[in-house]
Amino acid sequence: MNQSTITVYSPSTGEPIGAVSVASVEDVDRAAAAARAAQQEWASLSLDDRCAVLQNVKNELLNRTDDVCALLSKEQGKPKMEALVHDVMNLAGFIDYFASNAARILAPEPIPLHLFKHRASYLHWTPRGLIGVIGPWNFPLMLCNAPAVTALIAGNGVLIKPSEFTPLIQDLARAIFIAGGVPEDLFQVVH
Repeated sequence: MNQSTITVYSPSTGEPIGAVSVASVEDVDRAAAAARAAQQEWASLSLDDRCAVLQNVKNELLNRTDDVCALLSKEQGKPKMEALVHDVMNLAGFIDYFASNAARILAPEPIPLHLFKHRASYLHWTPRGLIGVIGPWNFPLMLCNAPAVTALIAGNGVLIKPSEFTPLIQDLARAIFIAGGVPEDLFQVVH
């Protein structure tokens, strides 16, 4: 490994299977700025529209299950069945649950004011802007992208730094999110 790239080795064969460029501070700043700029338009979409995009992402993920499981197996060394059950299906179920229940989850919540019965107070959920995710190596698809899903549904942009041991799967995941309709600048990955 040199300072400008990370070479990814298959744990089962020890052979190199790919490489990713290491992001500089300037690269991270550019990615964050792009995601922040894209977040403004994304947050202006209706919740139903954002959820529809995430359902498209789920469908794209399911359509590419074989590719995702093969890469997880090759890059991380887990059996394809484990990749399917613990990463792909968990993420697909997670997307479906939150996209299907977002209106209820993000609905304004009344706050009881026991001494002021003639007044009303509510907790309103609003986008925060840019959400950062630092991903682990053990369930890289699920644990990097589940927080991204909820952030996107809530109207935020996402910047993900995946594990240096499993970066290739996150590049594939980004391609899947973009193919599903998430704006390219909104979903950033830096290594």
